[in-house]
Amino acid sequence: MAKAAGEKTKRNKKTRMRIGESIISLMHEIPYDEIKISEVSKQADVSRMTFYQYYSTKEEALKDYINEIVEEYLENEGGKDNTDILSYRQIMSTLKFFDRYSDFFLSLVKAERHSFVMDAFNDYVAGYLLRSKKRSEYEVYYYAGALFNVFMQWELHGKKEPVEQIAKLFAK
Repeated sequence: MAKAAGEKTKRNKKTRMRIGESIISLMHEIPYDEIKISEVSKQADVSRMTFYQYYSTKEEALKDYINEIVEEYLENEGGKDNTDILSYRQIMSTLKFFDRYSDFFLSLVKAERHSFVMDAFNDYVAGYLLRSKKRSEYEVYYYAGALFNVFMQWELHGKKEPVEQIAKLFAK
């Protein structure tokens, strides 16, 4: 990424988030591989130079957008409940929070960018587990993979079951 992580300000965060949201919006109209940086810049109301000031590719922009979502969760939602990540309450909180971004996640899956979402879930679980308790990194990946799969299948099937039912099954 062109900007150092320490240079994130409220203003450039808004710009970076607008860029990510623009890519998702365009993905509803154009196949992902056909989206051009000029189209993203126009949609985000930024210059191409501004886009390239932050990112080298649209993949970088999407990964940064996901990282911001995970960071928001860890700073806000994830810090509210100090119970174990495997608890019913924490799973409910996680599912509800990430559901707010369902359009984004489903768009990435549709564009065959599953790995972006999986990496985000790995980062979320590692960020939470590694700061709360010492666990094996493989336990982290096991949990992240399960959470990713359950969440995405729930979303892809139209959330037929209430979130409480999914959390209860997952917390067993």
